[in-house]
Formats: sequence, structure tokens, C-alpha cells
Amino acid sequence: MVKQGSFASVSSVKQLRQFKQRTKLAESQAIQPEQIKEFLVVRYHLTQNARLAPVTKETMQRFLMAWLDNATAQTWALTTITQQTLGQIATQVPWQFYALVNSEWRRFQKFLQKEVPAMPLATRRMVTAEAETITALVAQQLALNWFLTMYATIPDRLAAVTEQQVADLQQSLLSDDQINWQNVATVYSTAPFVMPTDADEGTVTWLQTLTDLTADQLK
Repeated sequence: MVKQGSFASVSSVKQLRQFKQRTKLAESQAIQPEQIKEFLVVRYHLTQNARLAPVTKETMQRFLMAWLDNATAQTWALTTITQQTLGQIATQVPWQFYALVNSEWRRFQKFLQKEVPAMPLATRRMVTAEAETITALVAQQLALNWFLTMYATIPDRLAAVTEQQVADLQQSLLSDDQINWQNVATVYSTAPFVMPTDADEGTVTWLQTLTDLTADQLK
């Protein structure tokens, strides 16, 4: 039932650095559709960099890059693309990644709603927002990820996981319709994050910084 995705495009620290080095891209200069990703990553760096802690900044830039890989239509359905992106990232990051994305969601949403229509394109892109929060999406993905991690080497058990099991675990991660990060930390103590063996040094450093964050720090 649950499937693993690919987070390869987000694992390139070199790509992030290249984007940052090209922040002189003229805002008034017309861009081609294939330049959308670079343009928005640069804009995010320029508009959000000063206020974000380093680990949050890198997390959100990587998330934005993955998110934009799924934004291929003329109109971008915010919640649909977000759900797809979270599913592709899946267990390739620790649970703390989802905590930071969840905490930055409102600002991230506002950034897209402001910057996407303003891009200097011949055919403009629009963003439609179906929800104000992504709490349910994040909680569901965290529940899915736990099963993916626990049964990663037992495909028969993984295939037997039911929607009800996922829903029950998802509900256990919530308190008053908000994610209880202490509950998440407790649940994930039984399924620790496994560092990828093929990650570059920058990615390993980022992932280790994430895993060192505690539930108290993420409240």
C-alpha cells in the first residue's frame, strides 16, 4: 500500500549553491519556463534568508526545489502538489524535516501566492490554495513513513499495511488538531532515521543537524 519516493533532486547541495550564487538575476528580465525553478529559489533566498535559522533555511530551500519539480501545470494546486512532494520525499529525511516544513507553511504559502503570479513570464502561472494548513498532510505522511521505515526490509508486511492502520497512527500524532511533536518523537524512537550511504558531505551535515533537533526545540 505505501510506497517510497525519490528525493534525488533535493539532495544536491551544489545545485543550491549555484542558485545562491546567481542572485543577480534581474527581476524585470523576462524568463523562460525552464528558468522558473531557479528564479523562485533565488527569490526565496532573497526574501526569506535573513529571518531563517540555517537549518530551517536549507530545509525550506530543499523542500521548495522538490516542490517546484512537481509544479508543471499552468495553475499550481498548492495542496495537491504539496501532498505529492511529501510522498516523494517520504523517509529520505528524518521526522524533524516535516516539523520545520509544517512550522514554515503559512510563510511558504504566502511566498508562492505572491511570487508565482509576479514572475516575468510570457504566460503567467497561478497558485490555488485549497487549505490554510498542511497539518493533516504532514501527520499522514509521518504515519506512512513510520510503516515504510519499520517494514523496509519486510515487503510482505509493508504490503499488508491497511489504510485504517495508517489513519490510527496518524490520529495518535495529533492533539487538538495540531501535531504533537513529542508524540512523534516517541513513535519514531522505535524507527530511527537511517543516514543514506550515498549522500554528499553537505547533505549528511544537514540531515545530522535535523536529527539532533528535539521535540522541545520544535514546539
